[in-house]
Amino acid sequence: MGETTASARVLLVDDDREFAATTADYLGGQSDSLVVETATSADDALDRLSRTTFDCVVSDWGVTETDGVAFLTAIREVHGDRPVIVFTNADCEAVASDALAAGATDYLRKRAGTAVYDLLATRIDHAIERQRATQPPTADRNGRLAGAVCRGLVRAETRTEIERRVCEAIDDIGVYPAAWIGEYDAERGVVEPRAAAGFDTDRLDDVDVAAGGGPTGRAVRTRHQVVTCDVTDVDAADPRHEDVADHGYPASAAVPLCDDGDCYGVLRLYASHADAFGEREREGLTELGTDVAGAIARVEAQACRQRRNRQFRSAVEHAGHVVLITDDEGRITFVNDAFESVTGYTATEAIGRQPSMLQSGHHDETFYRDLWATISSGEVWEGEVVNERKDGSQYVIDQTIAPITDDEGDLTGFVAINRDVTARKERELNLAFLKRAIDQAGIGIGTYDGDGYATYVNERLAELFGTDREELRTQHMSSLDPGLDRERFPEYWASFDDGERRIYDTQVARLDTGERLPVEVVTSRVRIDDDVYQVNTVRNAAERKRQKRDLERFRSAVEHAGHSVLITDADGRIEYVNDAFETTSGYTAAEAIGCTPALLQSGEHDEAFYRDLWETILDGDVWQGEVINERQDGERYVVDQTIAPITDDESDLTGFVAINRDVTELKTYERELEAQNDRLKQYGQTVAHDLRNPLALLDAELKQFRATVDGEGVDADEVRDLCASIGSTVERMEALIEDLLAMAEHGQRVLDAEPVSLEAVAGSAWSQLDTDAAELSVQDTDIDADPDRLRELLSNLFRNSLEHGSTRSRTAPGEDVEHVADVHVRVQPLDFSAGFAVEDDGPGIPPDERDDVFERGFTTAADGTGFGLAIVERIAEAHGWTASVTESRDGGARFEFRVDGGSEE
Repeated sequence: MGETTASARVLLVDDDREFAATTADYLGGQSDSLVVETATSADDALDRLSRTTFDCVVSDWGVTETDGVAFLTAIREVHGDRPVIVFTNADCEAVASDALAAGATDYLRKRAGTAVYDLLATRIDHAIERQRATQPPTADRNGRLAGAVCRGLVRAETRTEIERRVCEAIDDIGVYPAAWIGEYDAERGVVEPRAAAGFDTDRLDDVDVAAGGGPTGRAVRTRHQVVTCDVTDVDAADPRHEDVADHGYPASAAVPLCDDGDCYGVLRLYASHADAFGEREREGLTELGTDVAGAIARVEAQACRQRRNRQFRSAVEHAGHVVLITDDEGRITFVNDAFESVTGYTATEAIGRQPSMLQSGHHDETFYRDLWATISSGEVWEGEVVNERKDGSQYVIDQTIAPITDDEGDLTGFVAINRDVTARKERELNLAFLKRAIDQAGIGIGTYDGDGYATYVNERLAELFGTDREELRTQHMSSLDPGLDRERFPEYWASFDDGERRIYDTQVARLDTGERLPVEVVTSRVRIDDDVYQVNTVRNAAERKRQKRDLERFRSAVEHAGHSVLITDADGRIEYVNDAFETTSGYTAAEAIGCTPALLQSGEHDEAFYRDLWETILDGDVWQGEVINERQDGERYVVDQTIAPITDDESDLTGFVAINRDVTELKTYERELEAQNDRLKQYGQTVAHDLRNPLALLDAELKQFRATVDGEGVDADEVRDLCASIGSTVERMEALIEDLLAMAEHGQRVLDAEPVSLEAVAGSAWSQLDTDAAELSVQDTDIDADPDRLRELLSNLFRNSLEHGSTRSRTAPGEDVEHVADVHVRVQPLDFSAGFAVEDDGPGIPPDERDDVFERGFTTAADGTGFGLAIVERIAEAHGWTASVTESRDGGARFEFRVDGGSEE
């Protein structure tokens, strides 16, 4: 197989992926200078050719998506005069003729074996050599290279990105198969690569060249090769060019990246053609180097400006003072973080507005007119300004405003630096009032020096000690406080730190009477102009201690009270709640304090109710009554509430105290007792009513029995019939009593429901009945229920189905035979709501009787008590279910139980 004189890039186009891969591997494995890439469709191939230059194209004739002639025509439009070899299975002279006529360089038929690949490689080598021998790289590709590089330069934002984009553009266009950019290190005398691109750049690692001369008389050594600082061919630039040529690059060039006297490095290019760097190419590369250098200069200058801007912004942002910048019309364009923290306005709220947004109304128009006249004339204005924060509070600033001008001296804006001196102004005001305040304070105040004697005492302190101010200043601190030892006073004084504050209770002795008074002392250590002082405030604690004891007792009583207690101010805002309030209402003290008791309103009472309440307590009267409130979770509760007004010593209204006793359970219990009494009354009436008839019947039968026994000629059969009748009556009474007890028991609310299997409970209930001629089907589901009561419910329903599904017929005179028909009972979940149903295929319940089936005493059986379905309904109600009756799918009875209490849509 032949070889090209330099590295060659080949595009193999074939829609048979496996064949294309095999061919590419074979060709690439046979020649180090041949690099084969594959495309499996016409669109893919044309896209690759539009972005990258290939030395040769090898294509099948019938590629997917287009025919051979159209594909070759398209290749020529984007690939120019590069060789195109048709490599196909079609054995037809017409195909070869069409291919050559359409612009194919050569034609080769695919065959079995590796010989055809060797032949193909030879054809490729010859086609590339012929093309290289007749035509150098075309100018349009150099133009595309310059355009691609320029587009990359426009988008690049950093020097690293510029160098990467330049190398990538060179690689994508394919004019030069390899390139790298390096920066000259004057101290080390080398050019170090910073970015590289090309399929063969790793081969340069084997090149080891010594420093040599060039046209400029200066060359530097890199780990790849020697480069110079001008554009030149390889003979002048690289004394070891043979080493480079052995690696497939017969020509190379070094392009200095210089702009306005500054050199930013070297662009090194390699070509696979010895004549690749003609005069025209050299001129284009010189312009390219200038463009790249200009772009590098641009981004480095921009980076420098950005660094300066960041430094300035950082200085402004971290300045302790407020900084704001406006345009020449006074619209704010920038504020720092200190502005936001001092004024309360965010940058978003301030930018675009004028500083007048901060005016407090403290200054008149003349003040601001003079200010603007000063800065508009180019002078700096300084002064104090009273501004207003976003929250309405005022503050004082020491403001400096300076104009900003451009390079031509034209006014472009203003910068204002504001030092918040509110604290200083407040200190000045405080100092003005301090002496008068201390003199008139209701507590004793004194300042002491390190010798233990007072430098100042106020009148109140002298009164506490039963003397005058002059006499008190002659007393050592230890003589006034029994807890201090005069000899150890220096240790006491040295035990304080600057700014330390101590609070303690002690006793002092009056100088006139010797009486000891309980006092509260607050001692602070301060430093003024390097002099250390101790400031003592002394307060008579006798009344405070008494009030504290009373308050502690009251607080303890309130905190441990079983009732909810809340205290409001005169406007009804909650100021205090106890633990019982939090437990009862669900609101924490933090959530309730500051709100009004209206947060507990449930909507149960109208406006008139609360209007009457407020009128009562605002008149100074106590209001009492029951209120339905709402907890935080939305649950309602009932309180027995007492609200009383709170007044001060002058009888002025200062607030209200409400004591709430939670009577929700009590009200529930009362309702349950009422319901229970109603049920007991109903049971009593039921017992009286339902037992009266059988008792009357029993009484009549007993009388008849006595008459029969007492009469003459007692008939034994008649006695037996009477005994049987009496026994039936007694059994009926027993059944009635059992049903009444069952209704009383099953009517109680189910409190301990648990998930139970419907199938298991139904099976248990079914097994307790005589069901030989009946069938049960159960579709299982879990039901939250009391299993015993659910079993009783199902037993009554099953018994009802068995009783009403039987028939009787008389087969002979005097003989009564029961014929029981087959009954099918089904238990299954409801289809569209939570719950279950029990149905049968018996005769069903007529529509006009369905509303009465759950009524106590309703029965269609001759010997029925009428309690069975009433017990079913009681059990359902005890669970909170809704029971209804309808027709089954077979025409029988269907009982439905909705556990969510809903009704079918």
